Amino acid sequence: MREYGRKGASLLLAFILCLSLLMGMAAGVGAEEITEVSLTVTASDNFSDEAAEEDFKGADVVIDLYQIAGMTALGGGVTYDFTPMDPYGSLALDGEMTAEAWQTVAEDAAAIARNEGTPIVTGRALGEKIVSSDAGSPLGLGLYLVIAHGRELESFWNEDGSATLAEGAVYSYAFTPLLIALPTNTSPEDTSLGEWVADAELLLKYVQTERFGEITIYKTVRNFEGEEATFVFSVEAEKNGVNVYSNVATIHMGQSGTLSATLDRIPAGSRVTVTEVYSGGRFDLVGSGVAEIESVTVGEENAVSFENTYNRKIISGHGIQNHFTYSAESGWQWEKQ
Repeated sequence: MREYGRKGASLLLAFILCLSLLMGMAAGVGAEEITEVSLTVTASDNFSDEAAEEDFKGADVVIDLYQIAGMTALGGGVTYDFTPMDPYGSLALDGEMTAEAWQTVAEDAAAIARNEGTPIVTGRALGEKIVSSDAGSPLGLGLYLVIAHGRELESFWNEDGSATLAEGAVYSYAFTPLLIALPTNTSPEDTSLGEWVADAELLLKYVQTERFGEITIYKTVRNFEGEEATFVFSVEAEKNGVNVYSNVATIHMGQSGTLSATLDRIPAGSRVTVTEVYSGGRFDLVGSGVAEIESVTVGEENAVSFENTYNRKIISGHGIQNHFTYSAESGWQWEKQ
């Protein structure tokens, strides 16, 4: 699993800083004059290579924006506080809370939004500014929930609702729900020294994990007679020059026809080589004993096929056990014991 951005609580940094600017602090110059704000969400571009960057683009990440609280002036407009909006009234918004506490608020807000909330903006592409006209009403001062997900995913929440997902061809991306206060200030430690910024920018952080696919091996036997036969295949997968999967598949047959074996948990995007390493002396291969899958695709069959004919040879001897061993130097080897 690869994590982009800083570890742990850094995922909270964007909204924690923004929250600290507004809650219980003196208003900086011009804050009281801001009536509308905007937000542009972008993503980390710290990609390992060009292929990873293309995969993220293929995930088609979009933003849904929820307003969970409005801004109210205190002390004659010198300081500001948040007032939760319906249906987020159960949220406890306190400027003295820790980063961990704000994480809990973000998750609670996301749970409410998932079941009851209505986004003011949906499906906004990364890098595109969200402005008032997008929301249909003024995008005013307040506290906002940012939910990122794959555009084409009908169900984009993970099992416990703590994160949302997007899926590229090779990787899956998990996004933590984020809170951001609008507007922001150029001096987070003391807003009286900074300037209020109506047009905010937020860097989206995510966790990247591998996706996995399946391959299916088809075995066809012609003119088969006699007792059951066993066919053995070695399966090797390589990705970015590294072996990422190694296994053996067996197919048992007792008559002519076609049977198959399926292997799962094979990294998406990997190149797979399947080799028939054992078919016994009674069967001849038709064509090559090696087949390749250029790139494993999630949700597809990713199939290879092998065919044998029965040669009617008589194989004498009893009590023979076939044993297969693997080494990095020679691969899978068949040993008769």
